[in-house]
Amino acid sequence: MMKKINSFLLLAFALLTTQWASAQCTGTISASNSGATFTFTSTNPTSLQQYHSWDFGDGTYGSGQTSSHTYTTAGSYAVIAYFGDSINMCGDVDSLSIIVPPISGSSCTAAFMISGSSPSFTFTPTGTPTAPPGYYSYDWDFGDGSVAWGTNTPSHTYTANGTYNVTCIFMDSIWCSDTVTNTVVVTGIGGTNCDASFTYTNQGNTYSFVPNTPSATLPYFWDFGDGNTSTSASPTHVYSSGGTFHVLCTIGTPISPCFDTSYATITIAGGPAFGSISGVIDMGSTYADAGVVFLITLDSNGILSMVDTTQIDSLGMYYFSNVVYGNYLVKAALSPNSGNFTNYLPTYHGGTPALPGGALLWSNANNLLLNMPYLNNIDIALVAGTNSGGPGFIGGSVSQGANKTGDPISDINIMVYDQNNNPVAYTYSNNQGTFQISNLPFGTYTVYPEVQGRVTSPLVVTLTASTPGTSEIGVTVNSTTVDVGITTGISPSVAFTGLKLYPNPVLNELTIDLGEQISGEATFTLIDVTGKVIQTVSQSGTNVLKMNTSNLNEGIYILNIQNNGNISNYKFVK
Repeated sequence: MMKKINSFLLLAFALLTTQWASAQCTGTISASNSGATFTFTSTNPTSLQQYHSWDFGDGTYGSGQTSSHTYTTAGSYAVIAYFGDSINMCGDVDSLSIIVPPISGSSCTAAFMISGSSPSFTFTPTGTPTAPPGYYSYDWDFGDGSVAWGTNTPSHTYTANGTYNVTCIFMDSIWCSDTVTNTVVVTGIGGTNCDASFTYTNQGNTYSFVPNTPSATLPYFWDFGDGNTSTSASPTHVYSSGGTFHVLCTIGTPISPCFDTSYATITIAGGPAFGSISGVIDMGSTYADAGVVFLITLDSNGILSMVDTTQIDSLGMYYFSNVVYGNYLVKAALSPNSGNFTNYLPTYHGGTPALPGGALLWSNANNLLLNMPYLNNIDIALVAGTNSGGPGFIGGSVSQGANKTGDPISDINIMVYDQNNNPVAYTYSNNQGTFQISNLPFGTYTVYPEVQGRVTSPLVVTLTASTPGTSEIGVTVNSTTVDVGITTGISPSVAFTGLKLYPNPVLNELTIDLGEQISGEATFTLIDVTGKVIQTVSQSGTNVLKMNTSNLNEGIYILNIQNNGNISNYKFVK
């Protein structure tokens, strides 16, 4: 009997497995999520005799036609569902790929350390990835044009000396990324440490120069201090006159990995000492693109004279060589071919831009003393105009005073300031001596001609809808002053020939002897070199005036005298 029962169970199991394998049913799964929590649902089979089993892909499992699971690590996972239908004797398997977004609080870092010795280095990440292996990568930029993609710990050998920025870009799948930059210093390549030092020998006025650590690959530039230069590695130069000369040797360039300078002073009997002046001209956050720099002498009497000009190079740099020791002012102006010609005003080195003082005026420029081989970093930040545009205009003419009254003067810098003393715009007088500044908004302006070495008496004009502009401004350039007025009704400037000022230079009190040329009431206005009015006094009935000068700063001053419609200016020194 037992034998028959066993045979029956075996037969039943064989029939069941045959039907299960041959039955047809299809299972389908879907997923939805809120953050890292996912809900998985099976749509088939639908009979009452069914079962479901889930593999969530992260080492955990579940059951039921609908099952939820919360992941603890962001990443991509393959979810597998196993299900069966015991009534229909069938089963199926389905799978689904999901992406778990970043888990709150996860982060990544691109930190790395540098090991090795110049010129070969190894870069090793020190941050801890949050993604599973295979879901993060490192990209590298070694700073010399070489890169490495998808490399965890790269090594790199440099071919030139210098300081390089090494950048690591770390990407942790799609969840986070980070970038960090460290520097590495490369030395010892090419048998030189970027050394521009040198020695020299001479026979009379013939000098031979030899670098201490010569390089066969790096460029050389020599300035012999007398206006002559060379690009030879070991040049020879013959000086044609006596003097003190500062020889400059430069190896490499400012933008190359290697750049060094060195100089020596050579004295040859029978001449003056020479030096150089250099710097950078910029416009806000960029270098000046095209322009000229003026070198102006300032003698002990306060007389200014332009002695040299040089062009601004593509990096905004300028350089004056073979400059005799002494006092100088430096001024820069953009060229008409500059795209910013009308936006930035001609500017001196030093001072502040606001009227009456500032780098826009020669009287507020820095007095540079050249008494050494090199006067570097004499930089100039060009002052920007603030013109917002409008229908107004200001124009007129510039002419010479004294015995050349009426002769037009070209290239005189005419500046316009608003009522808050902010520079607005500028122009130059043309070959006929005329000028015009257009596109001005209505308002009150100060017209200020800037002529080196001369004191300006500026003019205030107001532009309105009924009076939008004027072309009647007359600028007269005298030997020590610049007078500005409306041409109609301007009285001529005459000298009061009997007037005397003493002592000059003055200490505490200035005596003004009017002589017989002045009658009635006279007005005396004391003006400093910036055009600022210090004091105004009116007097009649006496031909001698005493003016207290004890509180004045040392410098040059102008005494403006007006009497019976006549005007004249006199200079004195405190």
